[in-house]
Amino acid sequence: MRTDFQGSPVDSPDCNGKTPFLAAASRQCWCTMAVLYSAGADETYKDIDNSNFLHLAIKSGGDLTEVWKCGSGSQKVRQNVLLFLI
Repeated sequence: MRTDFQGSPVDSPDCNGKTPFLAAASRQCWCTMAVLYSAGADETYKDIDNSNFLHLAIKSGGDLTEVWKCGSGSQKVRQNVLLFLI
């Protein structure tokens, strides 16, 4: 598990299985997602309801184009967006 510069785990889930990356997606905090991803957040993580960041972003009314921009530095994030659209 990767840690940030303070030594805190980047992917520590809450009681609902949401990591900070998933929580940011569910709140449409695109810049926060980008920062967390660059700090090593796992974009493939799913919460206890088996929802990934795309599910949570869409459920909260998020715009996939904004998620795409967030993932501009990550081929995996962009692939997940494309797979979600198929």
